[in-house]
Amino acid sequence: MKRRELIVAMLLQVALVFGCSVPPIPCVLADAQGGPAVGVPGTPYLVVYYLRQGSETGCTDDPAVFTGHHHWLYQESYPTTPDQPKDTAWIPDEFKYDPSTGEPPDPSRDPTIRGRLTSVSPDQAGLCQVEGTAPGEQEIGGVLITYQLKQVQAVETPGVQGTEILANVVITRGGCSREYDALGIWPPVKCSSATDCDPFPDPQHGRENGSGLSPFLPIECNTGPVLGDGAGNGYCFFPQASPSGFPFLSENHQ
Repeated sequence: MKRRELIVAMLLQVALVFGCSVPPIPCVLADAQGGPAVGVPGTPYLVVYYLRQGSETGCTDDPAVFTGHHHWLYQESYPTTPDQPKDTAWIPDEFKYDPSTGEPPDPSRDPTIRGRLTSVSPDQAGLCQVEGTAPGEQEIGGVLITYQLKQVQAVETPGVQGTEILANVVITRGGCSREYDALGIWPPVKCSSATDCDPFPDPQHGRENGSGLSPFLPIECNTGPVLGDGAGNGYCFFPQASPSGFPFLSENHQ
């Protein structure tokens, strides 16, 4: 049976179990301390930032220094009451923490970017929205750096469940401010070929485990200049990703 046919069969089985009414999907995000897919502690989103042209103010440095490579974004969400949306805390990899412990950033001790989910379940497009409530800031090398996540969209269709996000981010360094579109995927998976990104195990060919990525996401092994290391290795990411509309936010998630 082809994999797409297998996925359809699995969804039909779910529908038969629950009848015509499928239980509502909650708004969830991939928490760094154990997310919904593989539950690996300390696993951040892999994020690529795209500069919004014309958004720069007071900048003299080269924007490619920041956008020319991938980044990590740690996330935690906190329940309020069962019937209320969760609060969120984000930590970019640029904010420092003690690497000697081997632990990921901790919202209880590290600077965080605060936010709040606007609902407990997705909208009709299968998206959950996170609105920013407070920026996070830290002084690094004598320069005050501020991150503001103005809005985050998380894909919440049955097979994705918060493992794909699109964010509107404003980053200020001293007197320099820039706005970005940021696209993130969870978990981050290194690759050198398309096989490494395959979500399905293949024991007959020595792959006991799949990639951990959702089979409902369009993924390729991206070894380009932003995600590649120049030696043919890179990360599993969305094909031909660009900030213009991100069409796969509403496609390929059925």
